[in-house]
Amino acid sequence: QSTWGFNPGKLDQAPELCGHARVPASSARQMCWGWIKDKLEYSTVKVVKIKGKPLLALTYLLIQLLIIVYILVFVIYFNRGYQASAPVVGTTVAKMKGATAVELANGDIQVWDAMDIVDPPMEADAMFVTTKMIDTRFQKRGKCTSPLARCSEDGTCQVGKSSADGVQTGECVDGMCELYAWCPLELITDKLERDTPALHGVKRFHLFLKTNVRFPPLDKTLNTANGTEPTYGYNLFTIEDICERTGYTYSDYKHKGGIIGVLTSFDCDLDDDNWVNNCRPDIVFRRLDEKINTFSFGYSFRSVITYYLPSTQQGQQPV
Repeated sequence: QSTWGFNPGKLDQAPELCGHARVPASSARQMCWGWIKDKLEYSTVKVVKIKGKPLLALTYLLIQLLIIVYILVFVIYFNRGYQASAPVVGTTVAKMKGATAVELANGDIQVWDAMDIVDPPMEADAMFVTTKMIDTRFQKRGKCTSPLARCSEDGTCQVGKSSADGVQTGECVDGMCELYAWCPLELITDKLERDTPALHGVKRFHLFLKTNVRFPPLDKTLNTANGTEPTYGYNLFTIEDICERTGYTYSDYKHKGGIIGVLTSFDCDLDDDNWVNNCRPDIVFRRLDEKINTFSFGYSFRSVITYYLPSTQQGQQPV
C-alpha cells in the first residue's frame, strides 16, 4: 500500500490530478506560469511615420479637403441633403373657354363656343377638344343607294347583305345597290375632309388648369388658383401654345387630331417661409400618338344627335 503526500522539495516527482487525468508536476508548473504570463502581457498599436515628398502630402490633404467641401457645400447645402422628400397627392381640374365662328358651305356663319367643342363636357382624366367637325344633317330611316356598291342589274345586289352603311334590299337603282339605312348616307371621303373647314379659331381658346396637391407626411396643401389670377404658363394656356409645346403646330392637329399627355410635377422647398408662392408646378405637354410612319394617326370619334320630327318620325344627325 502506497501513501501519497506533498513535499515542496520534490515537485518534479509528485503527479497532480487535472480533471480525471494525472498530470506531472512539471507540466502543471508550466501551465500556471503560462497563465500568469498571459495576464501580464498586453498589445498596443504601433504607428510608423514615413517621411514623403511635400507634394504628395499636399495632394493627399487637398483630396481630403475637396471631399469635405463637396459633402458640406454640394450635398448638404445645395442638394439639401438634410431634408426629407415627401410624395405628392392631388388632382387637376381643366376648364375651357373661348368662341369661334365658321362659314358654312351655304354662306351662313355658325358660332362655336367651349360648350360646343368640349365633348363630352365631363370626362375622367381627359378632355376632348373638337378641332374639325363633319356632320350629315336630316338623316332618317329609309331606303337609299350607295355609290360604294355598284351594280348592273338586280341580280348583282344580294338581299340582306350588310355593310358599314346598311343592308341591301336586292334592288339595283341607277347603277347602285339600294340599302335599308339612315338616309342620306354619311359618306366621308378624302375630298370632303379636305373641303370641310377646320375650327381654326379653337387655337385661341384658353385652358385653365387648377391643381390641388397635398404633401401627406408634412400635412401641407397647395392650390394653383389660391391667391392668384389666371397666369399664362402657370395655370393658363392657349390651345396653340399647348400644341407648340409638344413640338408641333396647331395646323398639325386641326385636320386629323392628336393625343396630348400632360405631366405635372412639383419640386418645392417646404422649409421656405414663402413656399406657397415659390412652389410652382413644372407642366410638360407631350404628343402621345405616332404621327410619322403610320397610316392612321391622330384621334377622332363619331357620335350622333337623335331627335324626333313633328310627324313623330325619328331622325338623327351623325357628327
